[in-house]
Amino acid sequence: MAKRSTSAGDSPSTWLVTLEAGARMGEVQAALTAAGLSVTSSLDAVGVIVGTAPTRVVPALRKVKGVANVSPDRPVSVGLPDDPETW
Repeated sequence: MAKRSTSAGDSPSTWLVTLEAGARMGEVQAALTAAGLSVTSSLDAVGVIVGTAPTRVVPALRKVKGVANVSPDRPVSVGLPDDPETW
């Protein structure tokens, strides 16, 4: 059986979706799910929804009413206490 080739746009990545002020979390989450985001968590206190989706659906996620920003999740480390570089 031949192996199917996948492009970078097909591989799921983790995305942080920041909501606009006043947006309703539940409504935006439902619309994001319909647009292709698999929601993994909702951070109500800061207005962020975390989920996975292929890169190719990000333009559709950005068009959802109530979405301010869609950014890739990236590791952040503050380093060790005496480390001169914190980011």
